[in-house]
Amino acid sequence: MEELINNLRGYAELAQASYFNFMYINNDEREMDSYKIGQNRFPKDKDNIENLEYTKTLSKKYKDYFIYDDSIALYPTLNGEFGEIQAKNFAKKYEIKFHQPNTASGFSATLFYDKEKDKFVVGFRGTEGLWSMDTLADIGLTFGKGDFQLNALKQFLLDIAPILNKVDSNNIIFIGHSLGGYLAVIAMQFCDTIDRSLNTQFNAIKFMASQVYTFNSPAIDEIDNMLMRALAALLDKNIMEQVLNPQKVYCVYDSGGINIIASAQYGSHNRLPIYTGKDSHSIIPLTQTLYF
Repeated sequence: MEELINNLRGYAELAQASYFNFMYINNDEREMDSYKIGQNRFPKDKDNIENLEYTKTLSKKYKDYFIYDDSIALYPTLNGEFGEIQAKNFAKKYEIKFHQPNTASGFSATLFYDKEKDKFVVGFRGTEGLWSMDTLADIGLTFGKGDFQLNALKQFLLDIAPILNKVDSNNIIFIGHSLGGYLAVIAMQFCDTIDRSLNTQFNAIKFMASQVYTFNSPAIDEIDNMLMRALAALLDKNIMEQVLNPQKVYCVYDSGGINIIASAQYGSHNRLPIYTGKDSHSIIPLTQTLYF
């Protein structure tokens, strides 16, 4: 049980970090130092300019600071939510191997590397908004049209393939909160069922996830078959219509009364209720409850 709690704590923390803006973070500290941050958009906060650092992207102390990138019209902002100690501990433990900033469809995901456990964790960003059955139906309809975030998801998997193809699947985890958890399951299904005998671009994806952890993700039992049929058609039958490995999926949710979360998600026999006392869809109460 202690190991399970430790794992959940780490994955919840990573699911929360998947919302943060890592678009300028990489393993080259010299390149990071070339970017400055400050509290004013215009004019620049010349008296209080600081170097951009990994820990600052995580810290709520620097939330809403502007990143002074003169190559774009509007300066992006930092949006970290961690306290100082949590931010420092996170930065020591995890490296950012790849980050996909917001696409036009709103898709964003990050490939983290856990230096202590030698594991790669793919975090899919979700939404902090409230869910309804109408929202879930809209997801199904939009996937059926072939847009939403599917194309961005496919491209992201192709982008991280050169890194993860060399990694044992036992060391690959997919995670996500809310919509991000749903995307994590779709990504698992995609990687598990690609027909690699066909000569397509997807042959470049050779990796698979050993486990998927979803946090307050939507219940999609009424529309999942429709979604899988739509995905199979969109991918030229490169994905099977039935989830093969639901036992891989662990659905963690706030047990304080929320009815529109993971209780009917894929792998619902692996449901893990966590009482936060907040009755909240947000990832933050889950992370705080497990972390502290």
